[in-house]
Amino acid sequence: MHQLSPDPMGLSAAALGAGTSLLLVTLGARGTAYVAAPGVVTWGAGQPPAAGQPVRTALVPAPVIEATGTSDIGLVAVGSSRGAVNEARDILAKRGIPIDYMRIKAFPFTQEVEGFMASHQKIFVVEQNRDAQLRSLLTLETDVPKSKLHSILHYSGLPMTSKEIVEAVVAELGDAKRASMAASN
Repeated sequence: MHQLSPDPMGLSAAALGAGTSLLLVTLGARGTAYVAAPGVVTWGAGQPPAAGQPVRTALVPAPVIEATGTSDIGLVAVGSSRGAVNEARDILAKRGIPIDYMRIKAFPFTQEVEGFMASHQKIFVVEQNRDAQLRSLLTLETDVPKSKLHSILHYSGLPMTSKEIVEAVVAELGDAKRASMAASN
């Protein structure tokens, strides 16, 4: 990412003068500034969020949630891992491990993301990158305890497979689940 100006607030003023209504300016370690033109109300009740709180908006698409209603295990993913995730969920369900699924479609996260995270004891975060970027965002922008999140990372350059997801879930769940799955095969 490149810095567009050594004076980000000055650049913001210039953009607002050119007709922009709302800007999000990231200031690195100094945080984030939300700059709005006069008369723009974007915060629902007209008040910006409290210091340190993320912005929530109704304009962000809600995640796709597929819940079994019986599982305390959740799986979170974005984008192109959807096919592998769906196949892995089918395989795990046949082995007696139902898993709820949430496909996040946008950031900042909506209240549905927060609710899904709160309603599960263990959450697998499937990502096709080395650095666990989604897991990092979830820990920074939601109230979910880090101990609930377990990364499943794939970064070989090839498409992710359901086998990788199934193996990671089974490995994390431990010996009791592996024994019950072996008995059902």
